[in-house]
Amino acid sequence: MVGRNEPGGNMSGSRKNALFFSLSCRHCRMTQRGSALLYVIASIVLLGVVGGGVAYFSSSSSQAQLSQTLSAQAYYLSLSGKNYANKSNTTSGSFSLQEGSFTLSGDATVMNSLGTANSGTGREANYDIAFVPDFSTPPSQKPDHNIQKVNKTFSGSNVDLEGTSDVVDIEAYVATGGQHQYWAAFTGIADSAHRIADGSCYVGYHVATITATDSSSIKEVYDDYGYVSYDVQVKMGWLKYLDHAASGINFRWYNNEGYGLSFLRFESKTQCGDYIPNGIKPGTSNEFKDKMLIVLWEQRGGVRRWLGYAVVGTPYDYGTRRPPASEDPKVVGQQNDVDGYLNDNATLVVRVMDVMRSGNRVTEVLAFYGDASPYYARSYDAVASNILRRRYSPEWVDSTLFPKWPSNVLVDNASGYAAYWNNSNTSYDYFTLLSTNPQTPSNAVTFIMNSSATNATLLSDGCTVRLSALPLASFPNDRREIGIHAMGKLYYDRWRDIEYTLAFDDLAVQVLGEDE
Repeated sequence: MVGRNEPGGNMSGSRKNALFFSLSCRHCRMTQRGSALLYVIASIVLLGVVGGGVAYFSSSSSQAQLSQTLSAQAYYLSLSGKNYANKSNTTSGSFSLQEGSFTLSGDATVMNSLGTANSGTGREANYDIAFVPDFSTPPSQKPDHNIQKVNKTFSGSNVDLEGTSDVVDIEAYVATGGQHQYWAAFTGIADSAHRIADGSCYVGYHVATITATDSSSIKEVYDDYGYVSYDVQVKMGWLKYLDHAASGINFRWYNNEGYGLSFLRFESKTQCGDYIPNGIKPGTSNEFKDKMLIVLWEQRGGVRRWLGYAVVGTPYDYGTRRPPASEDPKVVGQQNDVDGYLNDNATLVVRVMDVMRSGNRVTEVLAFYGDASPYYARSYDAVASNILRRRYSPEWVDSTLFPKWPSNVLVDNASGYAAYWNNSNTSYDYFTLLSTNPQTPSNAVTFIMNSSATNATLLSDGCTVRLSALPLASFPNDRREIGIHAMGKLYYDRWRDIEYTLAFDDLAVQVLGEDE
């Protein structure tokens, strides 16, 4: 084979070459080993540099993450402060939590909530939120003064309402103040041609609204200011033979949805005989059967549900006895031989406020009632929420009284509940403000909320109800917004020759301004 030494051959050159090549190979291996060592050392140095960089960047990343976490904690602490202020009506103070603290400052017009995490260290984080508290006054997008928009005494032959169908007309009736020619009377809503299905029952139910001309005068304010708040009032009377019924005011009414405030007397919460929708009847069983109630209710998606109520009293048989002082005897009817179970010319008033709260448009509502009973001596005071008040006679008895209105501003008592008329002025005291904590003396009527109605929230003043559904987000031309309603077994009884009726008078609307 080529390059292989054979025995006995000349080896001198071969050995020299072998020696040369042997030395060269040893030098080669030494050079390779040195290079490998250098590579190892270089790699160790490089790894150290990379490791140091990783450690540096890892430390920086951890610090950044910690800073972000503390900033997030501070942000959520400031939100906690905002929520606490809105729920407790608190405007100042420092409050500690497990994660840190928040500090409130400001007043009822504008506030700040400063959240602090990791306080007193080099990594302290702060976040400040400025906000308008929920208990602030309504927005200033209002006219300078209240504006009277609707005054209806239903005089003449024209009922001057929309949606009257053939069940609303002008009629004459005898009331406790005398005979009056002009009532807007609801009849026939429970007969076979007009009754409607409500679950498994038939009910008599009808809403008539104000006219396009009336609603356009309210829309003008909405278009000019972006908001419109208003008061609505109406007087009413029930035929004395009408045992059970509901009647009152509709508001935020559009496309057959909205809210109502009613006088209500029902026969059964679950049965069908009174022809009143069972959904608006408060209570768990029949504990309010035959009592005179005031009920706040809603109608949405074809479903009617009560939101709050007050028991006014229990009517008795015609003139046989008067309700006790523990009730409100001036509204409970059956006081003489022409008076119905609801006292003639009893009044409902609802204040409807269009406001923004926490970035959401909502409706806030106050409910009032009054009476014209001639059978009770009168005393009145500066208290808005008790049953002491002036006699509020209808326009046809005393034209100087129509319309009277509650004061724009209500003053809290020492416990924070709305209780007094503005400036303690007794000239407003034609009404009783419904409240969960009415002010003494004679605080006999108490307002109760439906705890399952999550879209209706009672505010801390004990009387304002915040309604989150059906806000006044727009005011199209076909929106009427306000109406009056009747419910019950209103029909013509041929055997007794009685037309069961309930009727309305003195319907008025005023738009609320900054001042009265």
